Amino acid sequence: MATLSASVTTAQLRECPGCGLFQEVPALGADMHAGCSRCGTVLRRTRAHPLSHTLALTIGALVLFVVLWTAMLMCVSSSGIVHESDLLDGPLELIKRGLWPVGLVVGFTTAFAPLSKLLAMVYVLVGLQMARPLPLIGKAYLFARKMTIWAML
Repeated sequence: MATLSASVTTAQLRECPGCGLFQEVPALGADMHAGCSRCGTVLRRTRAHPLSHTLALTIGALVLFVVLWTAMLMCVSSSGIVHESDLLDGPLELIKRGLWPVGLVVGFTTAFAPLSKLLAMVYVLVGLQMARPLPLIGKAYLFARKMTIWAML
């Protein structure tokens, strides 16, 4: 077991999901796990770098977002007439037909909100892994949380 100064977690009372035994799980350090004393089921596991997985997935989401916005979404061909459409055509068509408030909302929820949420999350995750946190990291996190309900993509 790790010493208390090197521990990542605190001691807790937990119930084993395998056998139902209540037991105290000691404080764990990085890359450790605690098992049930009766059946061996893992009760708690810690990682050395818990945010690196989340950061990789968020950067992957940014890459896929760029691919989505640059790729053709739909192609319809009928009697030799071909019409190609991408994600930007929906809000632009709504604005062209006079429904500009709806077009702006659709554009906001499909472009600005998801992109700003992903960029804010990258800023927060990179900032948390640095020796000194980046400035305004708390505000960036709150902004990302508020954008979550608008990021419909």
